[in-house]
Amino acid sequence: MINNTVKCEVCGALVTRKSASQKYCAGCRAEANSFKAKLHREERKAIKSYSSRCQNVDTLEGKCKEISRYNKRHGTHLSYGEYTALERLGRI
Repeated sequence: MINNTVKCEVCGALVTRKSASQKYCAGCRAEANSFKAKLHREERKAIKSYSSRCQNVDTLEGKCKEISRYNKRHGTHLSYGEYTALERLGRI
C-alpha cells in the first residue's frame, strides 16, 4: 500500500499527497520552486561564462597559421616547438 502522507522537505509538516512525486506542502511549493529556478539561472550563467572563456583558446590550426605568417615576415623557418619556446621566453 502506498503511503499517502509525506513530510514537507522545507517546513517538515505532514501533507497528504496529491501525486507520487509531491515533496512540499502548498505553502512551501512556491518558495521551493523559486529557489530551484534561482539555482538553475546561476548554473546556466556559470556554463555560459565558462564556454565563452573556452572560445578564446587558440586552436592548433590558428597557431600554425600565426607561425607561418611570422616565418614569412621575418624570413625564418621556425617549427611549432621553436616558435612556442621563443614565445614563452618573451622573444617573440
